[in-house]
Amino acid sequence: MKVQEYKEYVPPFDITEEISNLTIMIAETVGHLSAKIGDTPAPILRKQNRIRTIQSSLAIDYY
Repeated sequence: MKVQEYKEYVPPFDITEEISNLTIMIAETVGHLSAKIGDTPAPILRKQNRIRTIQSSLAIDYY
């Protein structure tokens, strides 16, 4: 079996401290936004839950 040799990848740009810092800032911002957006249920889901709650309350009151 022949082992294939791989050349070390060299990106077509230099990774500077500024690029690294900007990448970190973008990743943190995306993380914060994902956390905020992920916790909010969709309006349709809230409406369905509200209808279900009202129906349950009416069923309890009826019996």
